Amino acid sequence: MGSVSKEAWIKIYKELQHAASRFPQYYYREFFKRRIRDHFGAAAAGDEQPGAEHYKKAEDLLTVLRRQATVSESYPSSKLVIEKEPPKSSN
Repeated sequence: MGSVSKEAWIKIYKELQHAASRFPQYYYREFFKRRIRDHFGAAAAGDEQPGAEHYKKAEDLLTVLRRQATVSESYPSSKLVIEKEPPKSSN
């Protein structure tokens, strides 16, 4: 098994976070961002360097996230209360 460089891991992490941020639905977006952060944090805390098979899984996940974000964008939904900006006061 070949080793994957640290730069490649950083790049796939950023791409995964970007793909997750494309979800228009708040709960999906935050869920995937949290899962990605937790997964990479657990891998960084581990003793072993993740191998090429883990990198391949991350690439597959990136493909799935991009596809699902595109599908989700096709079906618009209204924003939740926590996503809406408060009205500006005219004082």
